[in-house]
Amino acid sequence: MEIFAKELSDKTVVGSDGAVVGDLHNVSINFKTGELENLIVTPDGSPTEQQKHRAKYNSTDEGRYLISSTSVRAVKDQIVVE
Repeated sequence: MEIFAKELSDKTVVGSDGAVVGDLHNVSINFKTGELENLIVTPDGSPTEQQKHRAKYNSTDEGRYLISSTSVRAVKDQIVVE
């Protein structure tokens, strides 16, 4: 899947079950290959949903989720991840 970083800005990230994971904060890129490595997502949703997502995704020191680009399933109005 080829997408431009500009297409990702201001998107909400949702799980494949439809639960809101959070809002895209930033991305990390492999500068040698130009490939997207991770989505950096600011958590959203209920405390129960946040706890579920923290168990599933790595997180930064600031509490944002690091979601591997391999988890991205679709990019339209929202970014859908596994």
